[in-house]
Amino acid sequence: MMAAATMALRLTLSTMRQVPMRRYTAMSITPKMPLGHRIGAADAPVKLESWYDFACPFSAKSFLTLTQQVLPTYEEKAPGQIQFLHYQYPQPWHAPGAYAAEVSLAVEAVDPSCYLATCKHFFERQEDLVFDKVSYSMSRSEMYAMLATAAAQASGVDATAVLAKVDFLATSPNAGNEMGQLIKWYAKHGRKNGIHVTPTVLVNGIEEPSISSSWTPAMWTDYLDQKLA
Repeated sequence: MMAAATMALRLTLSTMRQVPMRRYTAMSITPKMPLGHRIGAADAPVKLESWYDFACPFSAKSFLTLTQQVLPTYEEKAPGQIQFLHYQYPQPWHAPGAYAAEVSLAVEAVDPSCYLATCKHFFERQEDLVFDKVSYSMSRSEMYAMLATAAAQASGVDATAVLAKVDFLATSPNAGNEMGQLIKWYAKHGRKNGIHVTPTVLVNGIEEPSISSSWTPAMWTDYLDQKLA
């Protein structure tokens, strides 16, 4: 009986050696760097995190209010006290928003200094760049070309280099482009945090449902002053 068991074990081990093992690297399942784009000091005591979709008008209002009015004010009155991270989170029903997210991330890959200017421009001009009325009759390639050109005009980034990042990889019939994996990581990150609608805002790691895209700078001031008191 022992001999039979030993022989069975040897056969099992032999079979296992013949089966190719799937190899994973850290790079294939996790990003090389933390996700998100930070404004402010990483050790600031008040941490705001927001998830945005370029095709969402509420995301545009929130992003522009925070980056153009609220954060500059606090950088003067309370320097180093607030940090703001925003995450790309294109919604499935906003296909053009996913293309815009890919292009913005391609801009960052080409020249990180051009990223925020590109985001600002995409949100300010979202009706002309990513809304359905513009994109419905355009091909995916045409969308990329239009967005890369807009990014170059807004930030000075090399549009040709950006387009290369979102060009079809052709390594398989469904390969996507170089930015596709980043979009998957951002989607996974949002899902793991229970994010559904955009914008959603976390304050010091906890969702703050009272915060709305309709908040004015004065309402943000009332809220943040209490956090800093």
